[in-house]
Formats: sequence, C-alpha cells, structure tokens
Amino acid sequence: MHPESIERLLNAVVEGDVLSLWQAFARETGTQDVDRFVIWLEARGEIDGNTAQTLLLAERLDLAGSATATFADDETTGSGRLPVEPGGHTVLSTLGAGAMGEVFLVRDEALRRKVALKKVTSRAANNPTLLARFLTEARVTAQLEHPSIIPVYGFERGEDGAPSYTMKLIQGTTFKEYLRVCRAFYEAGDKPDPDHGLDAALEHFLKVCDAMAFAHDRDILHRDLKPDNIMLGAFGEVVVMDWGIARVRGEDDEALATLTGLEGPSTAQLTRLGQAIGTPAFMSPEQALGENERLDGRSDLFSLGLILFEIVTLERAYTGHAPMAVLSKAQEGHLPPVAAKLAGLRVSRQLAAVVRKATRRRPADRYADVAAMADDIRRYLRGDAVSAVRESGLQRMGRWLSRHRQLTAFAVIALALLSVASVFGGMASVQLQRAEAQEHEFRLARLLGAVGAHAHRVDAQLLRYTALLESLGATARVRLQQPADEEQLFLNEAFAEGGEPPRDVFFSERYRQKVSFEEPVLKLAPGVEQAEVDGRLRQLAGARSAFRELFLRSHEDASARLARVQADALLRSDRVPVVWAYIAVEEGIHTSFPGHGP
Repeated sequence: MHPESIERLLNAVVEGDVLSLWQAFARETGTQDVDRFVIWLEARGEIDGNTAQTLLLAERLDLAGSATATFADDETTGSGRLPVEPGGHTVLSTLGAGAMGEVFLVRDEALRRKVALKKVTSRAANNPTLLARFLTEARVTAQLEHPSIIPVYGFERGEDGAPSYTMKLIQGTTFKEYLRVCRAFYEAGDKPDPDHGLDAALEHFLKVCDAMAFAHDRDILHRDLKPDNIMLGAFGEVVVMDWGIARVRGEDDEALATLTGLEGPSTAQLTRLGQAIGTPAFMSPEQALGENERLDGRSDLFSLGLILFEIVTLERAYTGHAPMAVLSKAQEGHLPPVAAKLAGLRVSRQLAAVVRKATRRRPADRYADVAAMADDIRRYLRGDAVSAVRESGLQRMGRWLSRHRQLTAFAVIALALLSVASVFGGMASVQLQRAEAQEHEFRLARLLGAVGAHAHRVDAQLLRYTALLESLGATARVRLQQPADEEQLFLNEAFAEGGEPPRDVFFSERYRQKVSFEEPVLKLAPGVEQAEVDGRLRQLAGARSAFRELFLRSHEDASARLARVQADALLRSDRVPVVWAYIAVEEGIHTSFPGHGP
C-alpha cells in the first residue's frame, strides 16, 4: 500500500505523524504489512484496542503488488511480505469465544483476504462431547450452501492436532442488537425509521425462515435459533450462525461425529433422553423437556415463533431471574399474550395469530413447516388474509379497503347510502333491525367484491396495455437502426380530399372519418422538410406490422394469429380496446395508427 494511502487510512485515529510511524515500523520489522502495522500501533499505545479492531476489520483490496502478481511472488520475503505456506493464516485479532471454540480474525496469505477462523478450545479438544459438537457444527455448516447460512471455506488441523475451520467474515450486527435499536425508538417516544420498522424486521426474519426451510429440507435441525445467532450484514445480508448443537435426523451417531478422518465420540451423549440442549428462552416445550428424539422441524418452528413474538412486541416471551425459571416456562410452553406494552407500538391481530399458531404446545397444532409460516407472513405484508385467522365479512371488508385505498371513497359512499336505509329501518322491531343489519353486511360485501373484481380486471388490462406499448417503443428503436423501407409513404396530405390514400382506406363509424389499418399516417412538424427526414420517415413507416399486432393483441393475444381477412374484420369492428397509437421522434416526425386524415 502506498504511504499516502496509509496516511489517509490512519490520519483520523493516530495522533502522531503517521508517515514517521510507518517508517519506524518498516525499519523495526522489515515488513510493509498494514495489518501488522495496526497491531504494532496498538502495542505502542498509539491506538486503543477498539480502534485496532475496527481498522483490522476494514475491507481493503490487497493484491500484494501488481495485478499480474503470482502466488509465487507472494511467497517471497524480499518485499517485506510474510512467508506463505499452503493453507497458511496470519492471526490478526480475537473476535469472540464460546464453550467449544474461539473465533479469530485471520488473513488467508495465499488469497490475501480476511476470514473468520473458528478453532476448538483446549478445554473442548479434551472433552469428547464438546469436540463432537464442534465437528458436527463444521460439517453441517459446510454442507448447507444457502445465501443466509454462513459459508465454510475449509477445514484444517493445527500442529497440535486441534481442528479448526475458516468461514466468511460477516461484519454487521446481531439481530438481538437490531431489535434493541427498534425498541429504543419507542422508548424515546419516536417512530422507528424505515430500516427499523416492523416491515423491515419481518423482511429480515423471512430470510431466516427461508434458510431454515432449506436446512429442514435436508433433515438438519438448528436447535439454538435466537436473535443472538442471526447476523445482519452491512449490505442487507441476513445470516444464521452457530450450528454447534445442530442435529442431522436419520444419521447414525458415528457418522455425525466424523469429519475428514477425525473420529469423535458417539454423539448419543449430545442428545440423550432428558437432556435439554439449547437456549431456554427460545426452546420449544419438547426441547426444554429433553425429548430430543421427538424433535423435528416444528421444534425450530416454535423457536422462530418466539423470535417473531419479540419482533412484534419488542419483548421476550420467556423471562426469569434464573435459567431454571426460564426453562420451566419453556417446558410449560404457555406464552404471555401477544400484546404491546410500549407506548405507540401496535400489534397486528394477524401477526399475533401467526405467533400463536407457530407456538402451539402440541407440534401437530403448529404450522406444518417453516415455509407455511413464512407464507402467512408474506400474506400479511401484501395485505392478504393469513391462514391463522378466520375473518368475518366485515373484517375482510376492512382489510380489503386498506389494500384498495383508491376505491375507499367509492366504498364510503356506498356505506353511507346503505346506512340511510338502516336509519329508516330503526323504527321497526329489534328483530327486523338485526335482519337488515345482516342484509346490509351481505349487500356491502357483495358490492365490494364486485368492485374489487372489476378493479382487478382493470389493473390487469392496464398492465397488458403498458407492456404492449413498451413493445411498440422497442420496435421503433429497432426500426430506427435498420435500413429505410423503400415502400410508399403516406403523409397527412394523402388522406385529404384529392390525395392518394392507402388502398384499404374506408369510412369508419367509430372514428367518424376515413382510416387505414394497412398503413400509418406520417406527419411533419412545422418547419421540417420531407427531404431532410426522408430516411427517418421510411424507417418509421416500417412499423406498420408492429402497430397492427399491438391493436390485435389488445383484444387478446390469440388475435395476432388470425388469418388476414379475420384480422381486418376485427380491426374494423369496435371490439378492439386500443383506439389510437403513435410514435414520435425528436426530428419532428409523428407516426400515427390507424392512418387517417387531418
């Protein structure tokens, strides 16, 4: 990296003279390694640990020389680079640690990229159960190739024989932190911004659902789904992490613990009856009771339902002062009401129903699978009815009005007119009022249904016409790049009295003048001479067949395949929806179809 680039990178965070420090580092170490320079600065107290971590995580293109450099070039030390061994990694910093493994930020020296390396801890390496979990996590994660499941790059063993694997470095925030920010908006009395609103959170959640549907299709259960294990990347990525206690259904115990020739202990220790494995606050009842042999995709589905509970209420479903208290609630499987406690927050009745269905105590009462729950959430986002809710006619009407706001005014007028009749009916008996109210709802629902169906047909037709016009525009652009047509042109004057119009011209009752469905009429703007634009005129005249096809297909697509006589008869009738179409170009030419007079 050039010294100027080093200065731009570090000038804002280093108090001293960056270039002087860089030169001192180069003299002391004999290298020009930027990452090592950052570590050197931290060791000297020039920057703190957080700043060093941020700089080490920064994405910088590092080709180790020119664009034509080879791997052999990188293996030399003459330029101050580190020696490279096959699969060699340079540890830059520690990203985190857990019961089974430590995660490091490392640099792949062969490809000059930064990745995350997870290495089994010394404690886990000597614990058969933890080692088996680590090996299972590596194998499961590597075989689940999905955009929302972190990709594994490679598996290796250190000099001490301890296993480790490298994976994509995900920079971002956990879903737990994301929900904390969502909650903070309401606690401050504000509405969340678009990136932290309910719809945005649900879109993130749907990516998690898609990843889990993919995993379940391959008989893999996660068993530890929670906001902490979901990462949101800086560019919209959503990644499901930490497959350490995943279970592969149907595999024998030895196969589960075997990876690239390394034998682990029998994984029956991981899932033996009566052992609850996972995070209590996000467990299904059967998982909390340790009924591991009964677990299937609906157990992960329950965990997703608990995450959805937190998304819509911004509260955790199961809470307690001690893990055993939370575990006890999970074993019972009884959620608190899906309701908002924060001022300004509203919980949709439909989403509450989705949460309740996903978290039924009996697995058979839940959604059939994760994809079914995701479908309901997508229906909610579209404004459609969800399968978890049975709606009355009035409820369907209210949801329909919210979706079709352009027709709301019409619906309100209809409601007002019908309400007048109800007022007059108020003079009758209570029984008559009830009958009229039922009739009121029936007629209103029927009216709105008819209006909605008509609106749908109109929308569909408008989309068809738009597509046809776009096709005509594309044809015009193509015609303007092709050789000019040598056939006869029909300008505006050809359709006037005494002119020589196309041979098919006839008087149309629909148009109230003479028209031609064989040829378009070409018109020139004032001051434009025909000789100057003759080539353009002939190019545009060649669009005659595209005009005809547009008119015929506006009736229906099959009409474009009619025989000539039948097509002409249809065009001359009043059954073709499109009446006029034209193409205009900046040279001052207007091409109109059907051809007609002034």
